[in-house]
Amino acid sequence: LFRLLITCETRLIIIDDIHDLLNRGAEKTCNNVCKWIKYIANTTGIPIILSGKPRAESLIDQYEELAGRYPFRARLFDFKYDDIFISILSKLNMEMIRIGEFTSPLHITDRQISGAFYLHTHGNMRELRTLLLEVMLAAMTRGDHTVIPSDCVIAAEKINHMAPARKYINPFKLSWSLIQQKIEKLDNA
Repeated sequence: LFRLLITCETRLIIIDDIHDLLNRGAEKTCNNVCKWIKYIANTTGIPIILSGKPRAESLIDQYEELAGRYPFRARLFDFKYDDIFISILSKLNMEMIRIGEFTSPLHITDRQISGAFYLHTHGNMRELRTLLLEVMLAAMTRGDHTVIPSDCVIAAEKINHMAPARKYINPFKLSWSLIQQKIEKLDNA
């Protein structure tokens, strides 16, 4: 593992879902995980970020090896539908254009399109990333180097294919006025 980290010139290690590794019912496992994280950090000198659900914070605090090493915490919250959300959406769109080599991108800052993205994801970064990936895949499948609104419709339906039809309404099929009404009813919008 250490040779691979050095060979790949790893500059940062992110351990996601740390709460799964620090399960309360497995004391010996938790201690071993803590020692392993400490050993990797000390041996490689590579910074390690621990990420997980809110309960992970209290689990980390139970182990001196981790609590002392991770005194600073950041809590991520879902975005509101505002200029910050649209700016982040725009930057992610630029990366999608670059990676997919699209010559005709989606006008993602259009209020109907950005509103539909917000309504689908409720400002959750993970869901936004997943939706944009599916949009990119739908566009690349067509192979014409363009991203069109119907790619969003396809992506949203693919992600929500298991939701009962009467409960899920694809926001990319709605008018701006309906999108706006639905956003206004959301708690964190």
